[in-house]
Amino acid sequence: MGQMFSYLIGIVVAGLIVFGLYMGLLVSSPAYARQVNADRAAGKTLDELRKMLFEGDRNDKVAAITAICQGDDEIDRRVKLIAAATTSEDQTIQSICRLSVQRLGDRVKPGVRKLLASSNPVEVRSAAGVIRSMGRNGDEFAEPMLKLLKEGDQFDQHAALHSIQKMSPEKLVGSIESIIGKLDDKEFNTQCSACFVLTNMGPAAEPAVERLVQLLEEGNVSTRSRAAQALAAIGPVEGYDIIALVAGRLEAFSYAEKVRVLDALGSLGPDASAHLDKVTPLMDDRKKNCMAEATLAYYRISGDVERSRKRLIELLVKRDTRIAALESLGGMGEDATEAIPNILKYLGDPDLAISETAILTLKQIGPTAESALPRLKKMLAHDDFLICVAAQEAIDSISGGSEK
Repeated sequence: MGQMFSYLIGIVVAGLIVFGLYMGLLVSSPAYARQVNADRAAGKTLDELRKMLFEGDRNDKVAAITAICQGDDEIDRRVKLIAAATTSEDQTIQSICRLSVQRLGDRVKPGVRKLLASSNPVEVRSAAGVIRSMGRNGDEFAEPMLKLLKEGDQFDQHAALHSIQKMSPEKLVGSIESIIGKLDDKEFNTQCSACFVLTNMGPAAEPAVERLVQLLEEGNVSTRSRAAQALAAIGPVEGYDIIALVAGRLEAFSYAEKVRVLDALGSLGPDASAHLDKVTPLMDDRKKNCMAEATLAYYRISGDVERSRKRLIELLVKRDTRIAALESLGGMGEDATEAIPNILKYLGDPDLAISETAILTLKQIGPTAESALPRLKKMLAHDDFLICVAAQEAIDSISGGSEK
């Protein structure tokens, strides 16, 4: 009897331990944290949200930004708060700010104009993050931002570079020398920002080639890899073997540099086919840890849809390569259509990063992902606001905006 009692007690204790571990994992999960904090922010006044944003911890800030963009009153004030949040170095906060700006759409423009007209230089600089999130919809702010780049202090210039990264190239070509000049800045972050701008400009940034080649050879890990992406976006230029210069960086030790160089080679497409022998082995090299990115580069260079799609589906199975595989399938666009059943498996993943990436992959696949619409519509009722936003973006991309 004593042994039986001890056995039953053991089972109960084990059950409690398992339950405790489960609850611990639940409470520590990103989904739980984001939702609990979103619930805390719901219904709060702008003054209360402002306090959360400036005095709270990271979770408070995430929840506050999410709530700020959901209101329809005092839009200019909401824009001012989001603009202040865009100066954060936290990638998650930056991502949420970007989604918030996109959700508000053209309603942010009056608030941005007020920030740019402010006598407070900090407020002027804060407008940069909002303008960048607007993409080409922010082209109308090119003139004041380029003036800030030319005449402002170091902080102004960095903010201006940040703001113009997604603008139309034709809005920037008149200031190309000012942008190239930032490649000589003593701060490598400013150099990288200039590379982002030049990458977006593509062939229009050809005057920057000489300095970019120098940066490719002499810069640090970040500036070298960003220079490689800019050179690839510019494309072949007489007097420079840009493709060979970029491909040579695949020998780099750094994971970040390898990934960015693979992206650069992929953007060159078939022109980089002579270097496929350097890309293909990386598709199966787990030690180099860039298998998905190498597969996407292989697809963009070779056009081999079947092999690329098959390899990325294989990489979906392993958790440590899942997000990269999803992102790379998204990079294949409609050529990833046959992988949709595999992608749908992760739409409701408890890890919000995986779930959100799966949704955005379907968005990139576009109209041929029509079979995913029923599942995506269910995701509109998800507890997490950012998942709902991503789901709506995917639905719009697939249906051409005809379904809400």
